[in-house]
Amino acid sequence: MQIAFGTNYGDDNRSSGRSMMRAAIDMGYDLAVRAIIHLEPRVVVEVDTEGLTPFAYAYYLQRNEICEMLLQSLKADREIATEVVKSEGNFAGRVHAVIEQKCLLLLRLQLLFATSMDVDKIGAEGQTPLTHGIEVFLNSDDINYKAWNDIFKTLLGKASTANLESVKKIKAKAAARQFIATSMHGLVQKDYKSILVLLSWTGSRDAEGWTPLASAVFNFNEALYGFLLENGCSICLDVEQKEQLKPKLSCRIIDAARGGHEASLQLLLDMGANINERNAGGETAMVGAVYYNHLSCVKILVERGADATILQNYGYSVLHYAALTSTNSEMMMFLLDVVETRKLVDMKSSNGDIALHDCSYSDHYSPIVRLENAKMLVQAGASLTIKNNDGRTPYEYARYLNRKELTKYLWSQLSPKQQAQGNPPTFTLVRE
Repeated sequence: MQIAFGTNYGDDNRSSGRSMMRAAIDMGYDLAVRAIIHLEPRVVVEVDTEGLTPFAYAYYLQRNEICEMLLQSLKADREIATEVVKSEGNFAGRVHAVIEQKCLLLLRLQLLFATSMDVDKIGAEGQTPLTHGIEVFLNSDDINYKAWNDIFKTLLGKASTANLESVKKIKAKAAARQFIATSMHGLVQKDYKSILVLLSWTGSRDAEGWTPLASAVFNFNEALYGFLLENGCSICLDVEQKEQLKPKLSCRIIDAARGGHEASLQLLLDMGANINERNAGGETAMVGAVYYNHLSCVKILVERGADATILQNYGYSVLHYAALTSTNSEMMMFLLDVVETRKLVDMKSSNGDIALHDCSYSDHYSPIVRLENAKMLVQAGASLTIKNNDGRTPYEYARYLNRKELTKYLWSQLSPKQQAQGNPPTFTLVRE
């Protein structure tokens, strides 16, 4: 290495290392600095004859890439480096070169002491540090997403409204780089909020067509898409882009309905999801919402035009599921009074049961709810005489399962002739 510099720096190895480091910094020899760090790592924190550490000297000379290299060293003293950056100042005059060279560790140090005025100041190229940073980010392939997210978080926190508005004008400039190099789902899963906000503002999407908000919705990341909406982000999909994403939304609307994800459900529909799509079991979003007792999602689907009469593969209707799984009577009331599903009251499932049979079946809700649901079905015209595949009417099935209150009620609804042909509710029978 001494031969490379063309001189002898003395017999003392440590003195020689310091001298070689200073010479390498003087001449901007990045590779030489890297070699010295590897061979003499302690030199990174030692001071030269002028009392300067390598970082301080490199920063004074604005050797940004060398500063970045020194900060990456395990031996680097970040506290000293921070004090150097603080004392040197001149953020606005130095920041654009640091951004252009993508010296992210150095940039993060500089941002510690940048004021809002610094962040809003327009440089020689007509850019603020924020708009410059975004353009460099959008046009990069090898990206440290975590570091950029931290940088953007700081810049966004210090930027003025006018500065933020200028970001949204980058879209036209960055049109050639509209497709980011990574998966949007990956950024969403890492929760890189600041990057995702900026990508949304600039109209960016990944190669598969996902925008930040669309991806957050697809992944049911409610906190993230709430944050994006609060910051003025939109789905940002035109008709062509919606068509591109539609196959990728397969059955996601059903998952949203089953999970009670109301906002996701609305946004998935806004993205073009098929409201009546069926999964492998024939289940629609409406059926899923009823089965998992999410009345709010049922109401959204009804408002958006869902077909509540579609049956799943085994013939179960929304009324069957309301009878089987509802924890209160509101679901059944809404389906019968608002959705107008009365024509389904006598629809048989594959085992021959109508919804009135299923009021007896479920064990996980109270006898009161069971009875209230049955009364609404009877009032809606449900048959008391239809027999299931086991040959039992709704009354006989309730009696068989020893549902006392329901059995009494259904018995009271039978005509005298029907009662004469049946067994009264004595409750002496046990389940066969």
